[in-house]
Amino acid sequence: MRQVCRMIMRKKAVFAVFIIGKPFFRRTYPEPVPEA
Repeated sequence: MRQVCRMIMRKKAVFAVFIIGKPFFRRTYPEPVPEA
């Protein structure tokens, strides 16, 4: 149960970082970054 919660939190964190850092990723890598 705790492992599932941790996995969900990690997914949320990655999603938030992806949304926040999307412009930075686009600036660093001209080619589209594959969504993990």
